Amino acid sequence: MAAVELALASCALSASPVDAPTAFDTATSGGGLVVSAEPAVLLAQGSTDPAPTVEGGGKKKARRRKRGKAKRRSAADEEEGYEEEEGQPATTAASNELLRHAGWPVEVRYARGRGRYAVAARAVAAGAVVLRERAFAAAVAAPQQGLACHACFRYAPNAGPGGAALRHTCARCGQVSFCSAACATPTPSGRFVHPKAECEALQRLHTTCNLKGFSVDEVAEVRLLIRILVLRWIAANSANVEEDGNNGEGSDTSSAVETSFAHFMELMSNKHSFGSAAINRFRQRAFLIMEALSGRATSDVLQGLDVDEIVEYIGRLESNTFARYSTTKRKTVNYGSALYNCAAMFNHSCFPSVVRQFDGQHLTLRALRPLNPGDELTMTYIPLRDDTPERQDELQQHYHFACRCQRCEARGAEVERYMEECLLCPNDKRECDGLLVCLDDDDNGGDKNETKEGATTRRQHCLACGFTRDIDVSRLTPTFA
Repeated sequence: MAAVELALASCALSASPVDAPTAFDTATSGGGLVVSAEPAVLLAQGSTDPAPTVEGGGKKKARRRKRGKAKRRSAADEEEGYEEEEGQPATTAASNELLRHAGWPVEVRYARGRGRYAVAARAVAAGAVVLRERAFAAAVAAPQQGLACHACFRYAPNAGPGGAALRHTCARCGQVSFCSAACATPTPSGRFVHPKAECEALQRLHTTCNLKGFSVDEVAEVRLLIRILVLRWIAANSANVEEDGNNGEGSDTSSAVETSFAHFMELMSNKHSFGSAAINRFRQRAFLIMEALSGRATSDVLQGLDVDEIVEYIGRLESNTFARYSTTKRKTVNYGSALYNCAAMFNHSCFPSVVRQFDGQHLTLRALRPLNPGDELTMTYIPLRDDTPERQDELQQHYHFACRCQRCEARGAEVERYMEECLLCPNDKRECDGLLVCLDDDDNGGDKNETKEGATTRRQHCLACGFTRDIDVSRLTPTFA
């Protein structure tokens, strides 16, 4: 189709006048850089990549911001406390087929009245990787667009006050930047760095549309949904795009899962949990998206969609996206959001079974303790050092549910003791909110991070502040579980 050819067209890049390249660049800058019209991968890694970034380590004020995933149900929601929304998809087939193919020990299940949730498909050792996933879509917030790469989604290490902005910016829309020519250059694996339809939509959004009255977070969500809708349109009209989520790395469990629009459609919008005022705001954002996508290169992107369907998509983002932060000694910066369709199936618990770690486009989930087949895989959406009433207040305020996990209810005292002794980072000097996970000294990010035969201790690491300590293996398995 002619419309698809427009989407595959590239964006020109301008190089900012920086005297010397930063450590974040993998290629020297130059004017007139042009992205090829071929599909491109969203992640380009080089030897100069910075270390993985992780959540946590921020000050108390920063910790109170909306962090992690904005899901709105807890791991222990009962049927009477969580009503099924009419019309919500009950299928988990696409996600489970993808997870089985990739070899990850995760199974997605569905229960009426509860929705989707994830469980361990087999026994998992403490510290082992449960899931590694590349973002289906990610978007840099407009205020940070010159400081975070649109392709690899890493925050420039020298960015911020007194630091250098990224060198390469799209010359057409001026709304996306790249950390290097390598990230701006397509690779032949079937993804798109910055399609022309997205380029035009972002240009219209920030130059033609009236953004008055929309918050920074709302505009960031609009930018993310524009990208999702463009990818949906390209996938539906191009035979060159793989829709099965296979990243070409076979079934090796070291490979990251890559999802498609079909997996996005398996997510819950939880529209019933939002009040009428929130739905009205969703509709305003939907009209804004429709206006941004009304240009010449984007006129077909919304084909078959109406306002109500876009509102459903916004509900999915509100319920499932992950906020991304960069933490330095100076401050914590929320620089964008990303959608991980498989990880979005993991519910909240104040006694979580996995901890998350971000590295550019990738999200890695590791087991916090030994897990048995059928154990639910949960993560936390909030800092866990507060007592139960404070945690419940924060969950109700930001995520609109009451947590019914073991820590909050029946086994509260026992779980609290286990959390303090085995999981919560004891680094009071950093006011750390991190969780301790077993990572042996010779572990290089592998998936089979198991206790060595005869070993009586494991080395625990805090992914937020770097604190380490040894722990007796016998203490890792809760006696009450």
